[in-house]
Amino acid sequence: MLYVPSHPARELDKDLQTAEIPKYTPEGKLDFHACRVAYINLVLESGATVKEAQALARHATPQLTMNVYGRTREERLAEAIEKVCSSGKRA
Repeated sequence: MLYVPSHPARELDKDLQTAEIPKYTPEGKLDFHACRVAYINLVLESGATVKEAQALARHATPQLTMNVYGRTREERLAEAIEKVCSSGKRA
């Protein structure tokens, strides 16, 4: 049977402490919410549609998925611009 903790944030804190991974660093805080943000962004970057990411995140609206959890990464923005530039050269 699958064990699902009733307080996943507390369980994550215990796991971080056991693994000697700091919860707070100059880059930010590693908590349950940060893990959800990372998960949802990995789903989106894998090519899932907004609706698919919304369903996997179990969000009520696509706005919650994209406006609260969706993030951009500088390197992905640069890749997008490169694709636009290279497709324009072919035209």
